[in-house]
Amino acid sequence: MGRSRRVTLRCASEDLANDWTSPADLADVRELRELAQRAVSGDVPDSVVRAHLKMLPPLSQLRHPLILAFDDQYSGDDDTGMLRETISAVNDRPWFKQTYSSRWRGAAVVLAEGEEETAWLGAAGYHREGSPEDFYEEFGRRCRSGSGAFLPADEDITLRRIERKVARLDAWKLQLHLTALVLLDAAVINPENTFNTTVLSPDSAELLTLSMTVVNTVAQGATARELIVELAPAGWEHPALCKMASTIVTSAIDPQPEAWTASPLNDNAVSHWAVLTEDAMSAARAAADSGELSADVRPGEVRLGTVAHYSHRDHIAYASVHGEAIRAMCGHWFVPTADHETKPTCATCQEEYANTPV
Repeated sequence: MGRSRRVTLRCASEDLANDWTSPADLADVRELRELAQRAVSGDVPDSVVRAHLKMLPPLSQLRHPLILAFDDQYSGDDDTGMLRETISAVNDRPWFKQTYSSRWRGAAVVLAEGEEETAWLGAAGYHREGSPEDFYEEFGRRCRSGSGAFLPADEDITLRRIERKVARLDAWKLQLHLTALVLLDAAVINPENTFNTTVLSPDSAELLTLSMTVVNTVAQGATARELIVELAPAGWEHPALCKMASTIVTSAIDPQPEAWTASPLNDNAVSHWAVLTEDAMSAARAAADSGELSADVRPGEVRLGTVAHYSHRDHIAYASVHGEAIRAMCGHWFVPTADHETKPTCATCQEEYANTPV
């Protein structure tokens, strides 16, 4: 049975008001709590919460000493032989004492969800020996009619649902990156043959068909390997996800958007063409041999171009804000940057622009 560790948003934002190693964590978790509450009521979409989550470490690793001590104590899956002291004043469920130094005290509970257990840090406060304001004395009084107020609330459940969605998406990106390299390796070994695979969505529905073909061409005694990548959506329901898949596949092979030329096909499919580099083929071989990716891989990450391109001004404005690649007038894909004026201008874009009717 696996176990995860979490701290409730109420505990992190209310009980732990001092002694943060990084005060920014407290401000961020309070904002996260507000967003999670608004997500519960439907006032903000999951994407807003997801974007804010990227600013924070996992909640069980927020930089407060009591949280880190809690995370360390519950990090093991096997509790055989481990004794934890319960808070005797609470009778409706076992709450375990959590301590850090002579100052901080906390209350943790282990909840089962199917095959998974989650340890929650649900409350915290100061140790005051012999005082009625001591944390355990106060916690016991507040739990006389039950400890439900300290269990995970709707905001915690919503946040966990969003985190699981993020985790599925991240795992999907890594798997697609690996799939692209393995498929490329097969295409390099068997040129002129087309290799296909079905790509599923993060929710395991059929998303698109990915095809790769390597064509060897000889010019002036040298052999160049040209790669044709086609992505054919299974339907029209997930255009944003299909676009993301396209970026992940192409950047896995060559992260420089200018290396690619794209052409639309029938039924919303897209064909991408590039000349293969030795680096791409070496990465594909390594992935096919090991069946895994290195820890520093960032699926979908593109490198900024070295040439300034022309595109529609509305497209440039949107892509600049969101950091997405767009198609230039020359056919290449690029990510607009603020320093484009320092770069040489693409000659093909200049020619296309000059020939565009006013």
